[in-house]
Amino acid sequence: MPTLLVTEFWLQLISSVTLLLLLMFIFLKYTFTIKNNTITYTTTLFGQTVYTKEVQTADIVRVTFKRFNWATRLAVIKTSKSLPIRVALFKPETVFEDLIMFCKDYGVPYTKTKDYQILEKLG
Repeated sequence: MPTLLVTEFWLQLISSVTLLLLLMFIFLKYTFTIKNNTITYTTTLFGQTVYTKEVQTADIVRVTFKRFNWATRLAVIKTSKSLPIRVALFKPETVFEDLIMFCKDYGVPYTKTKDYQILEKLG
C-alpha cells in the first residue's frame, strides 16, 4: 500500500511540473530588434525580462540565411563571444530584409543558401 501512495505522489508531481512548464511556454515571448549598430534579442516571461542579449557589429562573425522548414526562413547570427542567435518566425515579415540591409550598411559578412534564395523568389 505505501508504494502506491509514493507512485501517486510522483505522478502528481510530474504532472504538476509539466503543467507549469506548459503554461510558462505559452507566455514566453521573444523580441528581436535592430537599432543603429546593435542587434538585441530579448526573452520575456509574464512581461518580465528573463534574458537579453545585445550584439554589436564588431562581435558578429557572419550571418547565414537558411531554410528552416518547408517554407520558413531562418537567419543564424554567429557571434565571436557567445552562442549564435537564431531568427525565425518573427513579425513583421520584413525582419529578414532589415537584417540584410543591416549587414550591407555595417559591412557584416552574410551568405544565403540556395534553399533560402528559392524561398526569397517565392515571396
